[in-house]
Amino acid sequence: MRNIKSYENQHLSLLKSAVFEQLKSKDWDPKQADVIIRGVDQYCESVLKNEEIKKPPANYQNTWDPWIATYLMYLHHHKAHAKIADNKQAEKALEEQLASFKFDNPGWQVMFDQYVKYYWKYPHHEGGKPYYRSWQDTAYGACDYNYGVVKWEIPSNATIAIIGDIGTGTDVAAAVLIGLLSFKPDVILHVGDVYYSGTEHEFEHYFIGLLKSVFKDQGTEVPVYTLPGNHEYFTGAIPYFECLDSNALVQSEAQRQQASFFKLVTEDRGWQFLGMDTGYHGHFMGVKGDKLEKALEALHVDSSKAYMPVTPPDMVYVRPDEVDWHHYHLNQFQGKSVLLGHHQLYSANQTVGVAQKYINGKPDPHDMNRIGVNTRLWQAFGQYFNKVAVWFWGHEHNLGIYQDNFRPNGGLNLPTHLTTSLRPW
Repeated sequence: MRNIKSYENQHLSLLKSAVFEQLKSKDWDPKQADVIIRGVDQYCESVLKNEEIKKPPANYQNTWDPWIATYLMYLHHHKAHAKIADNKQAEKALEEQLASFKFDNPGWQVMFDQYVKYYWKYPHHEGGKPYYRSWQDTAYGACDYNYGVVKWEIPSNATIAIIGDIGTGTDVAAAVLIGLLSFKPDVILHVGDVYYSGTEHEFEHYFIGLLKSVFKDQGTEVPVYTLPGNHEYFTGAIPYFECLDSNALVQSEAQRQQASFFKLVTEDRGWQFLGMDTGYHGHFMGVKGDKLEKALEALHVDSSKAYMPVTPPDMVYVRPDEVDWHHYHLNQFQGKSVLLGHHQLYSANQTVGVAQKYINGKPDPHDMNRIGVNTRLWQAFGQYFNKVAVWFWGHEHNLGIYQDNFRPNGGLNLPTHLTTSLRPW
């Protein structure tokens, strides 16, 4: 089975969603499906590297060659944005190029139509903000700190399963869930990401459908709580909230999750689980700044109406109104707390912070920043680490366990209260 390749890019994630929805909708010849998958991945990687997509010779008609699939993907993607931008001249030119290739598979047109449908359905083309339910908003919590608190309580002797990045719809995901259920958990906590861009189809089949299928096969059913990762925000988090509102992940109204953040407590009030939304400020268009205008111009996208940040913030962070909500519940709770989020506090493999400053060629001892530490999250939650037993996150598709009082690179110049007992996983 080919590994899932995801991209930190709104347009490319939506394109892959459209391609895979079409590939799942009918019985494709496995060889041809593989060529299309290789073609879309090669196209996506070329876009991110700003590489030219070379045009095959006009008389070259080997439809089993990924080169053809890559070029067809390029033409259809650009044609879709020409249509979205109502650039009839560009659309006509792209149609003329497509006409020089003979391919009898109507799936290409379906992929094109689906991509356009995605783009228009979600708030991308208007520069709209993603969906979010603030506890301070009069339409939701109206400044009630109990908004987002799940009424149902976890049994005091419960087994709790925590997973991340599971929404792929693959056999591997199913195998992970089956293994997880062998521990007979009372609740499952998911720290985010439904691939490739959290569309309705992907939630229905790769997340809800996956869970229900495995539950049925294993003869069990348990409530599931889920946080949005960065991929859910490529569709404005709209299907994500539709999933929550459907109550498809729970068995009673009391178990319902209201928002993209949540609080769960045990019956004996010994533990609370606080889920945070790091995805709202953790998604971006994924094109380097020096290549942005060229990339958007080629796609006929008005950069002044960018739906999301074109480059990531220096560090992923939780919305200030939500940070206040978490602080309240950390202050009020007398037991131990578990934090959950999609993005990393630490990473040995990815850049999650900013580099430490240097003075005269030496590290500035007063600068707390490190490439592998998200110091914005440290500052937001560090004062509560005496109450936090463990912090779980996903995003990296890897398992790393950090020891108590871990201080990367020989230690951070942080206040003492930021370094008390913490075991981030």
